[in-house]
This record gives sequence, C-alpha cells and structure tokens, in this order.
Amino acid sequence: MWGAEIDGGPLTDDSVARRFGFDRADEHVHIDGRRVAARRKAIHLDLKELLARVITAGGEIAPMALLQLEQSSSTPVSQSTASALVAALDTSLADIEAARSIDF
Repeated sequence: MWGAEIDGGPLTDDSVARRFGFDRADEHVHIDGRRVAARRKAIHLDLKELLARVITAGGEIAPMALLQLEQSSSTPVSQSTASALVAALDTSLADIEAARSIDF
C-alpha cells in the first residue's frame, strides 16, 4: 500500500545499496580515479562517453573535474555522482572507491 511503513532492515544488508554506495552515512565518497580510468579503458569508453553516461545516470561532474578525478588516487564526490559512476562503468563502488586510511 502507498504510504505504508515497511521495515526492510539496514541498507548494509542490501547488496544493491552496497553496490551503489547508498549504505554510507557520509554524504561524500572518496573515489580512486586511477581505478575509474582503468575500468573506463577496459570497457572501451573515452572520457566524453563516460561523462555522458555519468550525467545520464544522474551524476553531476564537469568535464575537467572528471579528467582531474582520473588522475587522483582519492577524490571526494557526492553519493549521487559516485552512484552514477558505478552505473556508467557497470561496476561496484568497491571497485572504484579509494582506500580508507586507518587512524590508530
């Protein structure tokens, strides 16, 4: 029913939410641009094609920002842009997410 309360459990248990990064509490996701570039090249896309796919999937990123992202090991992007990159590259967030530092 519309408007019904449904308890679907935590998003961390949802494989689709994990794939696209919706299980994150932080509003930004750090992306390893070198992994993005490697995946883009593996599926034979140029930057212009990737940009078009990201925008179609709901991401907001300028052409120069995408170029700079691909040259960085860790770039923070919004969750919506991270999800759009995942969809555009047909991959998972884990495949393009930057390594997290561990504080001791």
